[in-house]
Amino acid sequence: MGCRCLPKSHLTIPLHLSQTLLEPILSASPGTGGDLSFMRRKAALASAMFLAHQEVGVFVLGRSTAVQELVMLISSGDDIGTAAAAETLCLAASNEQGRALLAPVIESGTLDALLDSPNARARSAAASAIAKLGVASKALDTNSSDTDRLLNTAMLLLKGAEDVEQQEGKKLDAAAAAEDQANSARVTTERAVEVIAALITKSAVKDEIAHGSGRCTQALPRLCAACKDGRSAVAYGLAHIFASLTVTNKDVQRRQLAEKEMDITPEQLEELQRITKQKNDDDEEEDTPQRVAFRTQKIVQNDGIRALVRLADGASESTQLQVAMALRQIAVEVPVRGSMVQHGAFRVCSDLASSPKASVKCVREAAWCLGKILVTTNPNVLTEAQRLDAIPPLMRLLKDHHADELMHFEALLGLTNLASVDDATKNRITSEKGGVRALEYLQFSDHELVRRAATECMTNLLPHPKVVEHLRDPEKIKLWVGFSEDYEADFPTARAAAGALAMAVGLDDEELTETLVNKSACIRAFVGLLSCGHPELVHRAGVGITYLADIPHAVTKLKKEGAVPALKKLVKAAKKDPTKWAAVQGVVAGALEAVEAAKEADPSEVIVEVDDAGDFDISEGK
Repeated sequence: MGCRCLPKSHLTIPLHLSQTLLEPILSASPGTGGDLSFMRRKAALASAMFLAHQEVGVFVLGRSTAVQELVMLISSGDDIGTAAAAETLCLAASNEQGRALLAPVIESGTLDALLDSPNARARSAAASAIAKLGVASKALDTNSSDTDRLLNTAMLLLKGAEDVEQQEGKKLDAAAAAEDQANSARVTTERAVEVIAALITKSAVKDEIAHGSGRCTQALPRLCAACKDGRSAVAYGLAHIFASLTVTNKDVQRRQLAEKEMDITPEQLEELQRITKQKNDDDEEEDTPQRVAFRTQKIVQNDGIRALVRLADGASESTQLQVAMALRQIAVEVPVRGSMVQHGAFRVCSDLASSPKASVKCVREAAWCLGKILVTTNPNVLTEAQRLDAIPPLMRLLKDHHADELMHFEALLGLTNLASVDDATKNRITSEKGGVRALEYLQFSDHELVRRAATECMTNLLPHPKVVEHLRDPEKIKLWVGFSEDYEADFPTARAAAGALAMAVGLDDEELTETLVNKSACIRAFVGLLSCGHPELVHRAGVGITYLADIPHAVTKLKKEGAVPALKKLVKAAKKDPTKWAAVQGVVAGALEAVEAAKEADPSEVIVEVDDAGDFDISEGK
């Protein structure tokens, strides 16, 4: 009779009932001459119980003679029995109570001896068990012999993942042998990945995986090839390996401390650990950004980006996070960002950052990766769909108060790049709920680079109607004028603000013009910039003044502020030092000509004066 699969809820049996049902089986004695076959079946039962319900597995292995029977089975030299016993030990090592039962196996040296077994399945299971035990006890130091032996075993398993013990399939037909061979290769690869994932935080292990060694010259290519999709049993382990390869251990520590909101640096933590003897001087890691960069290049060369893209397909929430972290860390290296777009990483990050099933951390990491890629990527090489799909995740990242300043900065740079493309991207950015307000909020950031990037992004959004509407408010203009005048402290931000003001006065918008001319200190700022000594700022001021020359009230104020003598002085300076001023000479001369030829306002009309504090004084002209 066949076995029909039922939903998990239908298969749930109370623990005490499971134990009662298993008791007669566990208490049974082998028939005459059937000791080996009987122990095989008991080992297989224990493995099955650990897979189905770990507490039941612990109960089975906790029987008085269960562990001794496993040792006897391994000592028998039977390939099938040895593999079954080793598998049980590996599963038990994943459970805290199960690990406590393995003391006799560890003390007798049986588990270590399995590392030299000719049976690939037994060898891989033993290596995985030892790695789990070492991680749990924090006993795997970088230079320990156990670490070296485990890595050696893992590399050999990885190297021979496609080779199987032919004797296992000798008595089977060709089809069955092929299937058994594929299963053996899969299990061997899974075990190798488990061991490497347990050791990958060690810098020496990272470098050996990336560079290759005498143990396995093709470790990284084989790991990349093992990345089939996110539904495989080793998907998380593989994603974790790539995420570890692309970051220094200090950066990992820094991130963990930040998540715990601990006001301490990784260096201070290391010193504290040494003082309290939690860390030895010999444990010093030598991971550096340069070594990470080299490993990243190796990953890209071995098609690692496509491997991570495959892992994202159907991945669990935890695997998605590891994939997003790995891609974001790869994007740190500017030369590989083009490959990330070509190989599908940009699309995957857009999907992850917009997925309702992804964790908050995953969404944040994926959006940050998009921002990094867009900082240096020409947005015109992206499709329109790629550009527009990237905008909502970046805008959400800007509103994420748990995101750090670097995330905000790079997201802003990415949006600034996108805003320069066309009206479609401007519309998408400004149509996001609270979009312009979020950018304005970041203009008040404590971090200079964030303020600058937010200002540059708003500048690139002009002349979008929503940004124009924002600038019609005299209180908003005060900030832009202040930025433009603060060129000694922050020249790039002043340049962006001055450029925005120059564009704004050239727009055909009466309300905005009224604000700029009569309700702000914009004219005073332009005239002041003429004497700042920076050609780029002078150019922007000259363009703005040229536009203002078409407005009679503005002309009157320009002359009152001293625009004409300032422009004449610049014309003379350009003749004396053409190298410095050649690029702005035409703009300055044009502005001077426009102001001198412009018609001033009728003296009888009302003139609004703005004092140094930005307050208004309305009086009649005289």
